[in-house]
Amino acid sequence: MPDNVRQFLRTKLDLEEEECFERPGLLNLHDLFEIAAALADRPELNNNPFIPRNAVPLKKPSLIFQTIRKQDILLHHPYDSFQTVIDLLDYASRDPKTLAIKQTLYRTGGDNPLTNSLIQAAENGKQVTVLMELKARFDEERNIVRAREMEQHGVHVVYGLVGLKIHGKMLQIIRREDDGVKGYCHLSTGNYNPNTSRMYTDLAIITADTKINNDVTNLFHAL
Repeated sequence: MPDNVRQFLRTKLDLEEEECFERPGLLNLHDLFEIAAALADRPELNNNPFIPRNAVPLKKPSLIFQTIRKQDILLHHPYDSFQTVIDLLDYASRDPKTLAIKQTLYRTGGDNPLTNSLIQAAENGKQVTVLMELKARFDEERNIVRAREMEQHGVHVVYGLVGLKIHGKMLQIIRREDDGVKGYCHLSTGNYNPNTSRMYTDLAIITADTKINNDVTNLFHAL
């Protein structure tokens, strides 16, 4: 550890020299958050801020489904912004053409804009079904609270399956369009959590592909 960083941390954390011990590697990765917070007001000791790319820079949100129908959208978080997923569900919740929304939720985090959009969709008369995994490590209590809140607003919540943990991340939006009923789905390796999407490396795809949407529909029916 550089001497200037060591001295700064000693001062910031009010530690004596004999209270500081060095070892190879990290004792606890979570400690990095404490160090990052301690360095928050020292920009010279931080990396330059990183701004993720907006994969679908839309001036008109109404064009988002038209964009997806033209081509699949591959997202690589955290380099691509998770805002694309937030905007997709937010617009679908208010879109008059949206008939139904189905989603699996594993780790929701705190005040999550996605769950707020699901509630908004239900209040707007959409058929909203959520499979909430209550065995999500560290988020069990929070998931129960959010599930009950969604139920109070008309969301149909399914509480997982006995003996199984649903770890898949799926979102499907069903719309009635001029040429028939169409499906759009988002499949991801990462949780629907805006906070962790800025830290974890994950891949996701948003697609209107008929075969993929049929598979997602059948899987939701099975669940």
